[in-house]
Amino acid sequence: MFRSSLVVAAVVICAGLAAAQGTPAPPPPPGPGPAAQTASISFLLESAHRDPPRISLTIDLLGHATYVAEEAPTEAASAGPSAPSASAAPYRVLFDIAPNTRDRIFALAQALDYFSRDFEFRKHRVADTGLRTFRYRDAVRQGTTAFHWSENKLIEELAGIFESIALTQDYARRLTYLRKYDKLGLDANLKRMEELEHAGFLGEIQAIAPTLRQIAADPTVMHVARERAQRFLDRLPPAEALASPAGESSR
Repeated sequence: MFRSSLVVAAVVICAGLAAAQGTPAPPPPPGPGPAAQTASISFLLESAHRDPPRISLTIDLLGHATYVAEEAPTEAASAGPSAPSASAAPYRVLFDIAPNTRDRIFALAQALDYFSRDFEFRKHRVADTGLRTFRYRDAVRQGTTAFHWSENKLIEELAGIFESIALTQDYARRLTYLRKYDKLGLDANLKRMEELEHAGFLGEIQAIAPTLRQIAADPTVMHVARERAQRFLDRLPPAEALASPAGESSR
């Protein structure tokens, strides 16, 4: 199920990024002020066909991000000891994103009227890849919109950015579990991450640098997996490779 979920995620992200090609850049993000200081954008993706079936990602104007993944209660109860989590308690992690990514996200939100419009495609049925909900909030305005797929290139680009960041964090969650309970599974997951990175489907890899460093430095991990983790770190600018996460996961 995890592999099939990744394929669906990759297709959705690819569609969003491809649709954005040739699109004029939206206006820059709002300048400093009371409204901007409290601004945040949240993204919720819900789908029974994905693993995990419910994820959310919230980013504020300072670049602070919160990722939450929620297991389906019935699946979590029956997944067995090999599952990343044995309870329905949500996985939560805090981290920071790069300034250029943050600026693009808020510029897109501004160009999309802070989600005050309906972006759902209604001309005919499309494949159900999940319900996406965006919410914007600051001191003076708030907006919400939900859609499965949209013809609007900017909102598809924004969904692609959020989903690529979420996919990176979900891999970090699984790597942490595998390092503790199934070290032999690390190499396959890191190899898949390399493939997704080369295809442009992983976002903000520097945010999981601490997890990659732990794997690269662990003598109990297979050498090939340690090398893959180190290659990720080597591709990051030095300052980002040494960065620490903004917070710790809840489990």
